[in-house]
Order: sequence, then structure tokens, then C-alpha cells
Amino acid sequence: MTPNSNLISNRIALQTTMPAPIPFLIGIAAALGIFGLYFGLLTLTSDWNNAKMQFAEYRWWIIALSAGLGIQAALFSFLPKQMTQDENIRP
Repeated sequence: MTPNSNLISNRIALQTTMPAPIPFLIGIAAALGIFGLYFGLLTLTSDWNNAKMQFAEYRWWIIALSAGLGIQAALFSFLPKQMTQDENIRP
């Protein structure tokens, strides 16, 4: 095994074990976007106090919804990249 092929195999192993932070940032942005959309729509249709009151009442549902969307967005951005890397690794 040549030194270059060993370096390439180590680099490929490092890429597959350490994902880029971009999918995680996309997931966080999607989760925060849902919070912003929720508060924005409630504030536009009523006032800020009503938006806070509605969030206090439905907070667990809204948190679960935003977390689920954040996870879905992160996976949707991560998996296609992972699948193309796996195709490049195969002999």
C-alpha cells in the first residue's frame, strides 16, 4: 500500500465519521423558523400577549413540532450527501 492510498483511505474514513456542521445548522434554522412563523402569525392576527398566552398553553406541541421539523430538515440535507459519499467510496 502506497503512502498516498493510506492517506486517502484515512481521509475518507474521517469524512464518514465526522459530518459537516451544515445539516445541523439547517435543522436549527428550520426549528427556529417554525417558532418565528408561529409567533409571527399569532402576533399578526392578534397581539403579542395573546401569542405568549397561546404558546404557554401549547408549548409542548409547538416544541415537539419544531424539533421534529428540525430533525427532518437536518436529515434531508445530510442523507443525500452521505449517499453520494458512499457511492464514491465503493470500488
